[in-house]
Amino acid sequence: MFSSISSGISEKIWAGFSGSRITLLTINGDIRDREHGLEIARKHPGVNGIMIGRGVFSDPFCFRKSKTDADNHKEELLALLNYHLDLFDSYQPILGRPFETLKRFFKIYIRDFDGAKELREKLMHTTDTDEVRQLLEKV
Repeated sequence: MFSSISSGISEKIWAGFSGSRITLLTINGDIRDREHGLEIARKHPGVNGIMIGRGVFSDPFCFRKSKTDADNHKEELLALLNYHLDLFDSYQPILGRPFETLKRFFKIYIRDFDGAKELREKLMHTTDTDEVRQLLEKV
């Protein structure tokens, strides 16, 4: 967790970085969203950057300045999945990634609404992006 790291920055690491003009200090570790990153930056004003990694898997909109409207959340997640499918179709001929690699992302987009579990189960049996889109059109 970040709390154990943040206490060590001020006491141990920061002293070595504070006098350097070329060393940059970037924080990365269990940052949930933009607001959480800004909170850490306020606590440690000399930090040059904050990176969000796994936070994007629990909230694909974690970089936004304001939280997503709950009434529109389902539609935004579905639109983002469709965009992800478009990107996959665009780059797949170049990169050669198999369709199966997309399936691990379905749980990020298909959640927090009635019927999400059943839809995810159906999506896991698809074999291409056209089948995924056909299922999404029915939602």
